[in-house]
This record gives sequence, C-alpha cells and structure tokens, in this order.
Amino acid sequence: MICLSLTGKTIAENLRAISRYAFCIDLVELRADFLLPTERPEVDRFPSAVPAGRDGYRLPAILTVRAPRDGGKWNEGEGERRHLLSHGLQGGGYAYVDLETWIAGEDESLRTAAAADGTAVIRSLHDFEGIPEGLAGFLGGDGVAAGEIPKAAVTPNGSADLVRFVEAVTAARAAGDSHPRIVVAMGSVGFPARVLAGRFGSLLTFCSPISHDEVSAAPGHIDPATMHDLYRYPEITEHTAVFGVVGNPVMHSRSPAYHNERFASDGLDAVYLPFEVDDPAAFVRLGELLPIQGFSVTIPHKQAVIPFLREVDESVSDAGACNTVVRDGLGWVGFNSDVTGFLEPLRDAVAAAGTVAGATPAGATPTGAAGLRGMRATVVGAGGAARAVVSALLREGVAVLLLNRTVERAERLRDEIATRLPAAAAVRVAPLDESSASLIAESGDIIVQTTSIGMEPDIDGDAIDFYRFSGSEIVYDIVYTPEETALLRRAAAAGCRTVSGRLMFERQADAQYQRYRQVVLLAR
Repeated sequence: MICLSLTGKTIAENLRAISRYAFCIDLVELRADFLLPTERPEVDRFPSAVPAGRDGYRLPAILTVRAPRDGGKWNEGEGERRHLLSHGLQGGGYAYVDLETWIAGEDESLRTAAAADGTAVIRSLHDFEGIPEGLAGFLGGDGVAAGEIPKAAVTPNGSADLVRFVEAVTAARAAGDSHPRIVVAMGSVGFPARVLAGRFGSLLTFCSPISHDEVSAAPGHIDPATMHDLYRYPEITEHTAVFGVVGNPVMHSRSPAYHNERFASDGLDAVYLPFEVDDPAAFVRLGELLPIQGFSVTIPHKQAVIPFLREVDESVSDAGACNTVVRDGLGWVGFNSDVTGFLEPLRDAVAAAGTVAGATPAGATPTGAAGLRGMRATVVGAGGAARAVVSALLREGVAVLLLNRTVERAERLRDEIATRLPAAAAVRVAPLDESSASLIAESGDIIVQTTSIGMEPDIDGDAIDFYRFSGSEIVYDIVYTPEETALLRRAAAAGCRTVSGRLMFERQADAQYQRYRQVVLLAR
C-alpha cells in the first residue's frame, strides 16, 4: 500500500492534498505534529473528513504525533503530545496510531483507548544514525506486544549499511512470522528499499505531497504519483525484475524515468531504481540479495565495477570503462554503450556543420559526409567518461588534446589508453586552466566537456569559462541535467553548434534498454 504522510499546517490543507492524490494512495498518515496549535482540536474529527479513495471507500488513516527525537516537529512537551494522541483516539475513526518503542510500557492509557476504538498500534523504532543491532528480531516481534505492528525507520549511511538492512528484513521474513510489519530505509541510499518495500514484506511505503509549499515528512520521500505511476509500486511482486543505475550522486539521474517508462510501454514486469553507491563491492552483494538483473553505471564507478564482472565485451576493453551490466546464468557481464551514444550525435553535428573550423587538415574526410578523421578535438576531464570519449575519437582518427585540473591524472589516462590504442601516445595533455586557452583554439574543431561541472545542482558551472569561442567550434557537453548547461548557452551565444548530453544519454540509454529488455524476455 502507498501511504500519504500529511505535513500540512491545517486540516484543510491536508484534505486538499488527499484529494490531489486520491487516485493512487491506499491510506493516509496525519502528522499532527506539523499542525498549527489552533488546528489540533480537530484531530479527533479528521478521519470522518477524509475523502474516498479510488475504490470509493473512505481512506483509512494513521494518527502520528512525532517527537523531535524521532524526526518530528512537536515542541510542546511529552505530556501534551500524549494528550493530543488521546484526544485524537476519542473520535474512534483512526485505523492505526503510531506509538514509539521508547514509550512502550508508559502508554497503557493510549493502548487501552486504541483497543477500545478498534485502532491498531504501530510500534515504531527510528534510527537516524545507521542500522541498529537486533533489527531482524524487532521486525520479527521482539519487544513488541501481541497485536502491535513493528515499524522500523532506519538510515543506511552507505552501500554496506543498505546490505545490512536488506539482510535484516530478509531474515525477519525467513523466520516465518506472518504478522504485518513496516520497514523503511531513509535517505537517498535507502530509496530503493522504499520502492521495494512490498518485496520485504512491508505493509506499506510512505510518500509525501511534494510541491513548492509542502514539506517532506521524512528523508527520501517522493510524491505518491511518482511512486505509483513511474515506479508502478502496486505491480511490484517477487517476480518483478530489478534494474537500476549505480552512481554517486545519482538521485538526479533521468535513467529511472527513461527505463521505467519504456518497461511500462512494453508491458514488461520490471522496475529500474537509482542506487547511490559508495562501495561497489557492497553493491555487488546487494545485487545478489535482491537480486538485481542489470544496472547502468555512472560517475564515479565506471572503472571500479570492472573487477567484479565475469566477462566484458570489446566495447569495455576499448574504452577501459563499463556503463552497462547484465546478469547471465554465470554472473555479471559488462558492456559500454557510451561510445555509440557519444559518436552518433557528434557525427550528426559535424554533418550539419558542413565545414571544419579553419582549413581542413590534409587527409580529412569531408565533413558533409559526417567524417571525423583529421579533425582536432579538446576533451575536458580525465574521468571514466573521458576514457570512453578519448578512445572513441582516436578510433575515428581525431587528434586529441586532453585537459584536466590534475595533469598527472590526464597523463595516466593517456598512457592507459595507449596500452590498447597506440594512437593515444600522440594525445597532448595540458592543465585545465587559462594557460591552455591557446591550445584549445588550436584543437577546437570539437570541444567535449566530460566532467560533472555544470550538472545539477551546480548549474552555473563552466569548466572552460576562461576560453572565448570563435563561433566555429562544435561544443559537446555530456552533462544532461540540465539539458542546456552554462557552457552550452555561452557557446551557442557565440555562434557555435552545440550538442547536448541529452542526445548522448538517449542514444546510449536505448542501447542499454535493449539489453535489459532481452534479459526480461528470456526470463519469461
């Protein structure tokens, strides 16, 4: 079930939020700690005012008054908090009331009132520091009174913590307990577990109404429409194939929207999730636990994942980086769709430009035929993306200037590529600063920006703000959020032809999707 946590300051505001999302939610949680003091007397009448859901019946409600120690907004003292909980239960309309583990044994009157009203008790445990010891036991009912629903909201601080969380909830399920439970992994690292909550035996997953004037109830919440429509939460079962994108940061990625929309369009039982990963080895373990059938790889793990792969194809060997992984019967197999995704839009841009800045070098292919041979390119950055870009350009016969803030890293990248492509030995390396402006001018037929500079939230970043365009350059920024970066805006204003990272993203994502689709179809 999808539960909408209501964080409005007034009852009316909360009711409007329910009406907005009634088509996709199954119950609501009134976070009464967010209410204005003048609104609190209406808490007991709130359940009767809740509108009907998509099935025509009034949506059930949870009453929660969260203390600050559990991430709540209540600031009136513990006695007043319990008084408000008691007042709310007098109306007899709440399906559930949330009571924390730390007041267990001191809340007899609240439990008695809940029992009299037919209200089930959710016994909640919150940990904003990590994954507590004994989590599996708690979810299995340790320390929870008969009839109460254990709820654990914990905070994985990295990939290893997320593995511990999944192991704990899996152990709780394996124990054979049939009673309901609620499991929540908070924050960006825990986000995939919110979408997969049903797979972990969780009674529900929480969402918040998200708009410019609304507040998320807890770290990691998304709006219920996104949970329902994009991630298709109600359709996820034990048989749903799990895919994702691995990176850090990763929550900005467009990949979940792209792949989930294509899975839905093709009617495939699959879901694609963002995984914020700080430890590739831990993620591989997570991939076995869930299990994960395939994943995309983005900054900064395109090289780090390679040692964990059973096999890589020629595209990975050429680029020295991997951005696509799928599972076969024996393990993980790696591919690189960045090369194709990068080159196709560039060829289109060169063909459209028709001429190369300055005199066409001897032996160069006419650009009207979309040839790149003989052109000169500046590549900005020396990370995993640059590795694929430089390799692709060299194979196309393009002379490359490689710029990076740390020249030694650029030299290492050049030397590494040279072990696979001897032409890389001729790559020139220079610092990424204003001293290289004249070098860019000499190698500026094509300028490719491969770093994360300019990517949300750093939307004003421009990696070569010291360079003044002549207007004849083709400027390619592989950043795709935002679609038009500060670099591309400046280049376009100077008369340059520009290529957005969105085009690269779409071309490489399509190549990835075809592999994921094949995995799902073969498993049928």
